[in-house]
Amino acid sequence: KIAWRYFQPGVALSPTTGLHYATPGWHRFTDWDLGVYISAIIDAEKLGLISREGEWGSDYRLERILSFLETRPITDEGLPYAQYDADTGVVPEDIGNRTAHPSDVAKLLLALDDLRRFRPELSSRVQSLVSRYNLEQLAQSDYFTGNDVYVYYTALGYWRFNISTPKFKGLESLGRGYTLEIYNESLPKAGITTEPLVLAILEDRTDDLYRELADKVFRVQQKRFEATGKLTAFSEGAYPTSPYYVYEWITTGGGETWIISAGGKINVSEVIYTKIAFAFHAIYNNQYTRILIDKVSRLETKKGFLEGIMEDGVPLEMLTDKTNGMILQAARYSLYSGPTLVTLVP
Repeated sequence: KIAWRYFQPGVALSPTTGLHYATPGWHRFTDWDLGVYISAIIDAEKLGLISREGEWGSDYRLERILSFLETRPITDEGLPYAQYDADTGVVPEDIGNRTAHPSDVAKLLLALDDLRRFRPELSSRVQSLVSRYNLEQLAQSDYFTGNDVYVYYTALGYWRFNISTPKFKGLESLGRGYTLEIYNESLPKAGITTEPLVLAILEDRTDDLYRELADKVFRVQQKRFEATGKLTAFSEGAYPTSPYYVYEWITTGGGETWIISAGGKINVSEVIYTKIAFAFHAIYNNQYTRILIDKVSRLETKKGFLEGIMEDGVPLEMLTDKTNGMILQAARYSLYSGPTLVTLVP
């Protein structure tokens, strides 16, 4: 219920268009953000937080989103723009010709795939609006040659709509044959953080290899806490000072560990991200996840959960769709699936 507060008119939802804000103070969204909102609506309905009918029911919300996707401005090449104004549905002037990143579009595709399975009556409509976009061009991107865990999660979105990603070599190629040992766990020498791994589990998109990697990534963060006393829930997210958005990497393709980046390595304090604490607890539910939950549970506000806690214990006083959306996913997963790791962690 707390996380769903975020997606209400007057908090982070435009009463004019029915589209949502990535943050309450930033009235824009990317395709990734729109995917988060679609998933949040589905999860809220499954959790009994919203009905289908009535003002701001799920039917109304989904209709506003689908209508937008069917009519929004796109490039002459059939590509979505990088950002849209949630209050008007148009492309902000400062975006120019910048188009959506392949990973952002993939997140939207994954959410639309979930929607057509949850609402089969919308399946043909979803397929029709997806065909409006030149997804094959995005799927040919050099992004898919990257050496990090986001690439696999991204590829899944295109695959769900039968679009191949020919430059993606497969999850088994992650690290390109090289590994790193961290707290007696062998991880690929690649860009690894938690977000796409737990998303795939919460959304039931993992295979055995991806799940094995996700479990290792959880264990190294738990073991780091046991060895150093430093609570760890690495991810990507908002940051209180410039550059305002960061990525926390457990490993990198260059062999570094426990670093933070924003277009390059930066020396700033770590964040315990609220969404990862909730995701870990839903998936693993052990003593370490209970410590994390105890730490972040005080971040409840009247408008949702705050983004996280800084290394020095100071709350990160920001609200975002990604955090509250993942908490809804974790709640739905906990209710319908429950903890699934039964070995190696107490």
